[in-house]
Amino acid sequence: MNDSDKNREDDIFQSGEKPDLELLTKLYSDSKNGLSAEYSYYTRMQEVRYCRWPGQNLIDGKKHKDKDGRVFPWEGASDLRTFAVDDIINSLAASAMCSLYRARISAIPRTTADCTRAGQIAQFTDWYFKSAIPQARREVSLWLQWGLTQGKSVMGVFWERTEGFGKISVNAPSAAAASAAISEYILDEN
Repeated sequence: MNDSDKNREDDIFQSGEKPDLELLTKLYSDSKNGLSAEYSYYTRMQEVRYCRWPGQNLIDGKKHKDKDGRVFPWEGASDLRTFAVDDIINSLAASAMCSLYRARISAIPRTTADCTRAGQIAQFTDWYFKSAIPQARREVSLWLQWGLTQGKSVMGVFWERTEGFGKISVNAPSAAAASAAISEYILDEN
């Protein structure tokens, strides 16, 4: 790739009047060709799990002659899908989910003085993961299903922090107490 091609690819991120369709087509083709092996693997795993194959008859579930007059193994043989792999994946995912939610989360103290704190941390994390995050069960289940189907999966955990304003009523004594505490805090910092 020479410098002019690199500059053209950088220009794709700039707004302009007319898009460079030739460059867009080339970039799309390059990205599609670069992912062809992964897409083939993904498609194959979906076919195995959901029991799909070429020439499958979904209308009446029986084998019929093709355009050349051939049929395998015989005319009228069953062409129904048996979801053996799907059943195995579902049972493995259910077993893993059961194990995960029955598991005890523990925090190991470093000294005897940390025992109480370790117990509090273990209770908090157990509660937080199993109750406070409503999407956790669904996301872990999807993660397991994907991993067992494709052979690999990645799950990210992100914390969301929100800030906002609220309306509260303040009276004179509480304002005086708050300002005394704030002024004391400021004096202690200096």
